[in-house]
Amino acid sequence: MVIIVGISRLITSNYSEEEMVYMKKAEELMENALHEEITVTDMYNVKIYGGPVVVEGYIDRFKEIFFSISTDKDLTGFQNISTLYYAILNEDAEKILSPIIQQFFGQNASSNPTVNVGNVSMKDQYLSYNELLSSNQAQLSYSIRVTAQSQVEENDITNEANRLFELLNELKSKHYVMRSVRIQNLNIDITFDVDEYFENISLSEGEFNIDTVEAEFERRLKNNREKDVQ
Repeated sequence: MVIIVGISRLITSNYSEEEMVYMKKAEELMENALHEEITVTDMYNVKIYGGPVVVEGYIDRFKEIFFSISTDKDLTGFQNISTLYYAILNEDAEKILSPIIQQFFGQNASSNPTVNVGNVSMKDQYLSYNELLSSNQAQLSYSIRVTAQSQVEENDITNEANRLFELLNELKSKHYVMRSVRIQNLNIDITFDVDEYFENISLSEGEFNIDTVEAEFERRLKNNREKDVQ
């Protein structure tokens, strides 16, 4: 299991030479699998020849991504390493998408993307984010959470809806396919499904468009007012 949490402790002299060699080998094997430089800092169940072993560490490019991964005494595989791989993809996507979002939602906004690689096969290797972008096979799509440090009032609704659609059109013009967009303001948290908008499917009345976005903002503000009265 991959647990993206924190590192309990750094490498110390408490490990035997054999254990240090084991951690170094785990590091190398994970680097080969992920095509990323990583640092293994720790291990649990340190009786290497008995039962599963857990190795801990972090991604060198993203030191905030910590991992705790199960393996075996022979290091024949790492359980659920794909979870770690997707955490790296999401961080790479964040670097590209956040500046675009900030054009419309301010410098403090972030995208917090979740990347879907579509039908790209990961059988032989984990492709990097840049490799996926340049691959003809790539069918990347995203779900993003736009976190904006602002409060939406009644007279802001039209502007909020307009800038959401300006953002969607900008992303669409750059060939980024969105599946859902979550707008998280200080007082409103709304998720919109936008598949049809990015797939150019003809929208029927009442489906996702600027009017239904405005109506949803109005409904959420009304619910907030009713809660305040109670």
